[in-house]
Amino acid sequence: MIALMRVDDRLLHGQVAFSWLSVIGAKAIVIANDQYASNPMLKMSLTIGKPPGVELLVLDKKQAILKLQNQDVKKAMLIVQNIEDAYEVAKGLSAVKEICIGGVRDGANKRQVYKTVYLNEQEIEMIADLIQQGMSVYIQDVPISKKIENQEIIKKFRESR
Repeated sequence: MIALMRVDDRLLHGQVAFSWLSVIGAKAIVIANDQYASNPMLKMSLTIGKPPGVELLVLDKKQAILKLQNQDVKKAMLIVQNIEDAYEVAKGLSAVKEICIGGVRDGANKRQVYKTVYLNEQEIEMIADLIQQGMSVYIQDVPISKKIENQEIIKKFRESR
């Protein structure tokens, strides 16, 4: 069961590990990232941020989709690094009903939508497609922050020109 799907370019860090896990009560963290899954050093670096008693799985996107489709993981927080990965994984998992965007760094052709979220036109189109398909997409860096939801994300992007 997926308790929360989160987009965070830092993947696993204290904010995710402690504030979000305590709120959603997840017993496992699944990181869906091709680069980290195929690199033992990168994979090992993620274990530093793992709280005790929480299972950590670092899988490529296809493996993560299969594992979560088969419900091989109980109450998991699913983390991806960027909007494109979120889009791909969400399209492959009918269990994903909402996506929490926490941190997406600035880059080429990106505009600031929130203090920790920068998006480009392609990412906004992916978000709009997910929303159109009935998925809830929102920006929320920590659980106590106000959510910026669905169409409001697109509106903030359009206004940031």
